[in-house]
Amino acid sequence: MARTGSATQLPRVKGPRRSVLGGLARTSGDNAAPTPPEDDRPRLRLVVTRGRLAVELESPFLLGPLLVTELVVGLPDVRFPVDLSGGVTAFRNRRGELERLLVALPIATERWARAELAGLLDERVPEVLLAPTEYGWLIGVRGERSALAFEVLVACDHDAIELVPVCARGVGLSAPPQAYALRALLSLCRPYGTQVGAAVVLRGAGRAISRALLPLSGMRAPATTGLRWSPPSIGAEGMKIAASVEGVPSAASARVTSGVELARLVAAAELELVHGRTYEARREYLAALERAPRHPEIVRRICELDRAVGGRSATALDLLSELGPAIDEGALGAELLLGSGEFDAARVAFERAAEAEPFGALAAAEYARAAELLGTSPAAVRALDEAIARAPGWEDLRWRRFELRLARGDEHGARADVEHLEAGARGADARHLVLRRAGAALLAARCLSAAAEIFERALRYLPDSVDAVFGLARTLADLGQGRRALELFARAVRLAERHQSKSHSVQIELAKALAVVADDRPAAIAHVRGVPGFVPEAIEARACEGRWRAELGDFAGASEAYARMLPEVERMLPALVEVRDPGELDGGLVWDATGPYGSRRDAASAIATWLEQAARFEADERGDHFASKAMYALALRLVPTRRSVLEGFRKAASLTAPPPQPRSESRSDPTAKPVSERGSKPASELESDPGAESDPGAEPTSKPGSVSEPPMRLMPIIELPSFSPSDDDGDDERLVDELSERLRGNPSDADVVRRLAAALDRLGRDHELLALVSARLEEDPGASANELIAMRQTVLTRLRDIARAEGRSGEAELYELMLVRD
Repeated sequence: MARTGSATQLPRVKGPRRSVLGGLARTSGDNAAPTPPEDDRPRLRLVVTRGRLAVELESPFLLGPLLVTELVVGLPDVRFPVDLSGGVTAFRNRRGELERLLVALPIATERWARAELAGLLDERVPEVLLAPTEYGWLIGVRGERSALAFEVLVACDHDAIELVPVCARGVGLSAPPQAYALRALLSLCRPYGTQVGAAVVLRGAGRAISRALLPLSGMRAPATTGLRWSPPSIGAEGMKIAASVEGVPSAASARVTSGVELARLVAAAELELVHGRTYEARREYLAALERAPRHPEIVRRICELDRAVGGRSATALDLLSELGPAIDEGALGAELLLGSGEFDAARVAFERAAEAEPFGALAAAEYARAAELLGTSPAAVRALDEAIARAPGWEDLRWRRFELRLARGDEHGARADVEHLEAGARGADARHLVLRRAGAALLAARCLSAAAEIFERALRYLPDSVDAVFGLARTLADLGQGRRALELFARAVRLAERHQSKSHSVQIELAKALAVVADDRPAAIAHVRGVPGFVPEAIEARACEGRWRAELGDFAGASEAYARMLPEVERMLPALVEVRDPGELDGGLVWDATGPYGSRRDAASAIATWLEQAARFEADERGDHFASKAMYALALRLVPTRRSVLEGFRKAASLTAPPPQPRSESRSDPTAKPVSERGSKPASELESDPGAESDPGAEPTSKPGSVSEPPMRLMPIIELPSFSPSDDDGDDERLVDELSERLRGNPSDADVVRRLAAALDRLGRDHELLALVSARLEEDPGASANELIAMRQTVLTRLRDIARAEGRSGEAELYELMLVRD
């Protein structure tokens, strides 16, 4: 579409380039329009009216999406008497004048509109509505997960037709609905429609229609001087609009006049909007609002712009409230209320908008948004019932209800949804995909009998589907039918090899079946060893190999398999750990929840379990506590609150820690007296003890920050208000044993916890202190949560600094990660 005058072109919608006249106009590179078959040509006839000869259309003719029901071309230069025996052919070279034209836009044009609007909301547009109204059209477009609706007001000005989109609204859109409405209207009217401000104008439409239709019958295109369009009307054929040279200008309705004036007011803003310049568009909208105070349509467009930009919900909600309660402002008000945290009001607003919405797909989308705010309650199911009733063919809504019913344990209702989805799918491949997806969901929900039935039905459509055979095998294995499952696992592996498709998960499941059902661990190990590295399934494969080798007594081979598992975990760690560094609290790489381990949380839990299994093996069977600590450290990064991992790491760290050193000043002065001797002296004598002074010229025995000197303890973790006599006698080892015994008898005694924490702090038993505080936080934080978190952060900071000073960078990084999570 060329750029003409002040008109602006929007980005072209994907799809074939067709004109509004069905592609009959010339395109670049064509010398002439193709000649249609005889049956596809319009039938013309000669008529004589009021002493004048004319050519008119004998029967309605479909020209692209338009149905031309009447066309009259006068021949003013023909004088009587004249020979009419030659029919229309005798006058085909005469240039006539177009006197009357009547066209209709029938309902059947929706299929054509779907092709024109492909790519507007999604790659595929399953549904388009073109419904005539009193003032123009109601246009609705549904994508895969979004919907748009707007009205088009039709204004006629001599030989031009002005189309004004108003009342644009939508759900699931990434830009203001008005921008989508303009883009859709331009796509439907190309190549003859041009954007002029906030409207799409068709200039010379009568000339374009006659030039496309008459040459098909060999007639010369007529002149269209003086042709004037009249306001549209609704007839049996749909929306009809007429043009004639004798037409008298008729007054437009108040609604159309108001829409045209609105288009003039926001013309500059709409030009900025379609080019994506949101700041300039908002500025122009505000200027228009200043000229037309409290104009409801301008206010809504400003609010839609703020909603699309994001972060302006409060401002937009305040502006929208000038029109009335936001709860009555449709999907726009609901989205702004939701952005402001008013969830209940947003849900009610979505429901009210859906009840008043004439476009069924948009109403369904609004009901679905209300269902999202209701969680898994029965009201959410009812909202999805309403949505499906308004848009029965929307597959995504049925899938949502299917998943919600499964989450609520309604297996019967979920299977009913599967039957509808299967019936609505077209072709064997599509039905197979529906059943395979449903079977996987039923298996995950532990509806095993239903899952087996669904997978068997899926195999009716594609008997050699690897995924369906694999899913059925897993289901039967869970049902206890191990031998049949083993056969199906083996078949799935053979099918995958035949189709040259990835079969890592299938190989692992076959290996598990061999180990459990056939008790053939060597064959199972052979299968998991076939899983290569650098794939997500490699972690589970190495874990299974290590476990089975250990069960066979091959401890060296098991340790080597676990060692090969560690780099695979480290490669996946950036995507598994939700927080990657202190400055990226909402970070983490994008995780593919459709992978072999499911969601990020499920994957982290499973991999941590395998790491814990490997760590216990290294500690118990091989006595390698350093390897055990490394594996526990990785597991702790994935599940920092799992008690078994915390205890295992604490134990491994204590067994691999260097021998404890005295915590007095004797660390920096080897000649200092023992604490017991110095403790018997008064404080003044200690301060003046010449043995504690160093020679000014002598070199210091140790440097601050060296490996032999851990960081100084700057302050105790907690300040206890008072101590019991037993806390003051200096025998902290005995006190720890006594308080630990009391804590086992009453784990909820907060005073014992605080005293025990203080004693562990004085003794420097930081790992035990960390385990104590972490366990209390996990079990029953209660009112002391802030105090416990402060204890945990202090001891983590000290452990991190000590690890850094002693060169244990991996351990220090672990403590840093735990600090960030806190």
